[in-house]
Formats: sequence, structure tokens, C-alpha cells
Amino acid sequence: MFIDRVRIHAKAGNGGNGCASFRREKFIPKGGPDGGDGGEGGDVILQASTHLTQLASLFFEPILRAKNGAPGSSRQKHGKSASDLIIPVPLGTLVYRLPAPGIALPVKDRPDESASIRPFEKLAYADEVQGVDGAEKLSVQELLDASSTGATKQLAAEVEFGKRSIAPDIEGVLSDALQDSEEGEKPRTRKKLAPPNPDDLVADLSEVGQEFVVCKGGRGGRGNIHFKSSRNRAPRRFTEGTEGEESWFLLEMRTIAFAGLVGYPNAGKSTLLRAISAAHPKVAPYAFTTRHPQVGVVDLGEYTRTTVADIPGLIEGASENRGLGHEFLRHIMRCHFLLFVLDMAGSEGRDPLKDFQDLQHELELYDPVLANHPCCVVANKMDLPEAELHLKKFRKKYPKMTVIPMCAELGEGISALKKLLEEKEALKEKEEREKMEAKQGEAVSQPV
Repeated sequence: MFIDRVRIHAKAGNGGNGCASFRREKFIPKGGPDGGDGGEGGDVILQASTHLTQLASLFFEPILRAKNGAPGSSRQKHGKSASDLIIPVPLGTLVYRLPAPGIALPVKDRPDESASIRPFEKLAYADEVQGVDGAEKLSVQELLDASSTGATKQLAAEVEFGKRSIAPDIEGVLSDALQDSEEGEKPRTRKKLAPPNPDDLVADLSEVGQEFVVCKGGRGGRGNIHFKSSRNRAPRRFTEGTEGEESWFLLEMRTIAFAGLVGYPNAGKSTLLRAISAAHPKVAPYAFTTRHPQVGVVDLGEYTRTTVADIPGLIEGASENRGLGHEFLRHIMRCHFLLFVLDMAGSEGRDPLKDFQDLQHELELYDPVLANHPCCVVANKMDLPEAELHLKKFRKKYPKMTVIPMCAELGEGISALKKLLEEKEALKEKEEREKMEAKQGEAVSQPV
């Protein structure tokens, strides 16, 4: 199970209370106040780590609680501050702040409370349940007990075979309760989390070791030693520690890779990733074999490496959430370079030219920024018939597009693809170096 989106509840530790005490020692009359301060509450911190690839750990433990600070004590002893709760998360994790669930609605917006009353509870105010003569009558308490213990079916069977009697005006209540009990036996399905609002974004953990404090711990209270003065030499006043912050958050992971493989199902993306890296994604002769992103490390030689992500196959209408849809389209957003993997032989009965146009259209509909990403086309399955004919038509339609003919299964064209990735990686490093030098120059030029 691949988990890249999870909702968590974080609660920072409360600050410890201050102490109100007085010095009591032999031969020291009126020693004065000596109450210490309370300790600080622990913070809840998210830290980007390279050792995680998904959010499964937070899926099973979504409640994060930091420890409270210790209270102060006599002899000016400061309470122990609680340690921070540091939670590692994968690189590329986005943090969104969510409103607290279960907020009370205004009176005019509240649903009808009578609609949520259980069927047997409608009889709670009845004095007695009338039945047919000759059969044992049902009581109100029996109806309520059957509703709470799950014995609705047994009670309905006794009424059906004449062992028990029930008044005609409340037969509908029993049938409603029987229907509710049958619905309650169905397995509950976990609802998917709704996409977050971009305006609620509070942090983007995209660098190794980057930290973000989601909830700040409470401050410790002050002891009575801080309130002594020339007029008040025996203060009994102290302050309590403040409560730690508490909030709901949505964590969304976006895979960080230099290049992303985009294409239709069965275009050969997983086979290509196996050929150029040491990754082992699943390969099978049916659609949607890849269910979650797979990242492979490609060795380019001369101590140079890059990363390539295999994105699950896209189909027409993916921007409208068809197929896997939005579930994994967001993982392409962080890729610096896109590799459109096309079945140039049309072995699945599709036209490669139309496939490329549809893929570009879907990416543009999902996010216009993706349309401006640098890209190239990987013409896969060139060993099959009609591949050369389709390749000529494609190059005639897109003469300026970089096309790499290859057969991933046989290992043909792998060196040309690695050479292209090496050039793009060097260009990216050059641009980042120029940006870093420009920032350093601006910092030096600014007056102190």
C-alpha cells in the first residue's frame, strides 16, 4: 500500500506551572519566596529525510503528542523542559493547515435532528406497545434493547412467525430498524482525502534536513520569586504554564526526481526504468501495472548520478480524474525534465502521434506549468513492424522535438538516453550554480 497523503493531528506540550513556595531553613527567619519556574513544553517538528519514500508511518499513527514541561519547585528549581517531538517525513512533503473537524453549525444550518433518531428510539416516550390478542406483546424496553444489541433480525422473525405481536402503527419502525441493521453490517469503506486548498499551504520540505515547527510548545509559568518587591515581600502569586498549540494538518508527498516518465499504460515505462537503473518495478502484459511512483537512480558515469521517476500510466481524461487521474499526476510537478514514452509501433492499437498530443493536452489541463517543462520523446518498441513508418510521420509533424529511438526490452538506445540525461543534468547544475553566485553577490553588495 503506497500512501502519499495523510491527515494528522498535532498537539504540542503544555508549559509547566510556576511554584509558590518560601524558604524554610533553621536560623533563617523569613527566608522569602523561592518558587521556581515551570519548564517549556515540547514542540512538534517535521523534518525532511532521505530515508523515507512514503507517509505510511503517519498513516498508522496520525496523532502526534509532545510531552509537557515539568512544574517548578522550591529552592528556585526550574522545571525540566520537554524534548521536541521530531517526526521524519519524505523529501518533497507539502504541509497544509486544515480546519478542525466537527465545528458546530449555526442553528439555521443544522440538519433536522429528528432524521438522525434511531427507529426504536421513536418509541421511547410511548407508554405501552399494543399488540394482537393471543401473542406476547412487545415492550418498549425490548425494542430499545434490540436496537442497541443488534438483535433486530431475531425480533423481526418472532413477529413474522406470530410468536410476538406488535401494533400496526409501529410496524414501520421495526422495518426501518431492520433495514438500518442490515446496512450497518456492510463493511465500511475508507473515504479518500479531498485535495487540499493551495492557499492553506504552510511549508514545503524539499531540502534534506529542512525542519518546520507545526505546533509550538507552551511557555513555562513563573514562580513567586519573580513577584517579590519592597512592598510585597511574601508574594503568593505565580503563573501557570501556557497550553501548547494544537491543529490539524494534511501532509502530501510529491516525488522528487530529475526526470519523469510519462506515457500511456503498456508503453514500456517500467521496462525502460529497469534498463537504465537498478530499480525493479513490476512488469506485466496488462494496463496499470504500476500503481505508485517508482524512483530509480541512473548511473551516468564519472561519479555522476541522476534520478528518474516512473509515473503510473495516463489515459485520456486523466485531468478529469479518470484512470488513476489526479492520484499521481501531482508527482510530475517536481520533475525538471519529462520523458514522453510512446509505443511507436502502435502495438496496442493506438496512434503514437495522437498519444503524444493527448498526453500534452492532459498535462496542460491539469496544470499549465507542465506544458512549459523541457521534454523529449522516447520512441519505444522500435523492434516491432510499422515502428519506422510511425517514427517518420512523427518527426515530420514535430521536427524540432528531440526523439530517441530505442527498444528498452533489448537494451537498444540506452546509451543515447543516458547521454541526453547527462547533458540536461549538467545544464541544471550550471543554472543552480549561477543562481547561487548571484545571491551571494547581492548579499555582499548590500550595506551593513
